[in-house]
Amino acid sequence: MARLDWNTEQPEAHLLPHLERWCAREGSPFVLRSTAVEDTLFVVDLDPAGEGTREGARELVYGLVSMIAEPTTVIVETRQDGVDVFDVTLAVTPRQSTFPKGHGHLVRLRVHTA
Repeated sequence: MARLDWNTEQPEAHLLPHLERWCAREGSPFVLRSTAVEDTLFVVDLDPAGEGTREGARELVYGLVSMIAEPTTVIVETRQDGVDVFDVTLAVTPRQSTFPKGHGHLVRLRVHTA
């Protein structure tokens, strides 16, 4: 991602439709609260649908991430101010693609669990 030819695509166009569709499906464990673009970071706030707990958040977030995953996907989990935070790096390197440049996204999923 430090390469000069790295390309960060528009997350609202490339990621948001998948996240909206996943959260809107029947039985989805999350409600999409809000999204925002902060420089190169796509911030997504999620609320549990129903009886969400912190213990179950990781498994459910990984299911959501699978909808937007790239050949290289890295997830770093922390907790900040009572919110579970999943910093997700999505990347396609030039060797993984027919495009000559690497591209991907930086996504922060914030899960507001009980």
